[in-house]
Amino acid sequence: MTSLEKSHPKPSWVVGYTSRYHLMLDIDDISLYKAVWLSKMLMSRYNKLGDCLIVKSSEGDNTKILRYTSRQRPYISFNRPSFHLIYDNKIGYNLCVRIITSIANLGIIESSFIFMRNFRGDITLRTSPTVMSGSIKPIPRPVKYIENPYCNRYDECILDYLHFLAICRRIFIPLEDTKAVTNNKSNSTHDST
Repeated sequence: MTSLEKSHPKPSWVVGYTSRYHLMLDIDDISLYKAVWLSKMLMSRYNKLGDCLIVKSSEGDNTKILRYTSRQRPYISFNRPSFHLIYDNKIGYNLCVRIITSIANLGIIESSFIFMRNFRGDITLRTSPTVMSGSIKPIPRPVKYIENPYCNRYDECILDYLHFLAICRRIFIPLEDTKAVTNNKSNSTHDST
């Protein structure tokens, strides 16, 4: 370990954006096509939601994984990307929880997402890199913006999220760049002539 790595250690904490007023969903192992479909379906059913920003929260390589249901039955799934869906309008916490519950009952999101919402009383999405077992999830990045044709109100909650995400990028990108510079220095060879 070089002195540069010691002076700029990788943080072991995770930063998240929290709200009680507008709907935010964390959807794992889904394609972008299905995330767009889900966001449009929710906008047509709950027109108060406003526009939707789809953010890619982790990469997927489409490898097959053996998983188990809650009843311990095996099934094969694919390692797909994960996305966050952030809606623009303030609709209140109770309606957010009702929507999340109905989506979890359909099996689109994990039931543990409901438990955490009831336990914490808010909705939080990760906005920083995080270390997972064997990999690092990067900072989430926006990939698609979908306008809601059923709503004329704009509360600009997406803009608040993007401002917070930009702050996180300013904090964490230099730490990632420092690690890259350190690796390049240690891998380079010096000519003694």
